[in-house]
Amino acid sequence: KGPERETDPKTTYRAYMTRYVDDVRAIGAKPILVTSLVRRLYKEDGTIRTTQTPYVEVVRALAAEKQVPLIDLHAISLADAENAGDDVWADLSPRDDKGQVDRTHLNAKGSEVVGRMVVDALRSVVPELAPYLRAQPER
Repeated sequence: KGPERETDPKTTYRAYMTRYVDDVRAIGAKPILVTSLVRRLYKEDGTIRTTQTPYVEVVRALAAEKQVPLIDLHAISLADAENAGDDVWADLSPRDDKGQVDRTHLNAKGSEVVGRMVVDALRSVVPELAPYLRAQPER
């Protein structure tokens, strides 16, 4: 953490995301934007306290402004995490040296679950890719 490793959502983050869209289009490819996976910071009532909202809003706005397909992984994973609960998502998350759940990253099982979320959303937002997407990951 710290200024040398972070971006500001209203300035540098937005500039980098805009550059990504513009650079991808410049090479003749089609950009797709994906919002951040929700951090699973559960409150007592089982809902999640989100911490990435400013970054998510930038990506949503940029997708609308530049007419780029958007996978709103933040919204998808937030709904799933609140519905499934902390115990389920703890099983999808790595643990630190003290055995505490890492609420930002995913373990292999979590990567597979979230990967399916992304693929399902990708089929909807970019239907021309559907024939190239597997129903299940290769083992």
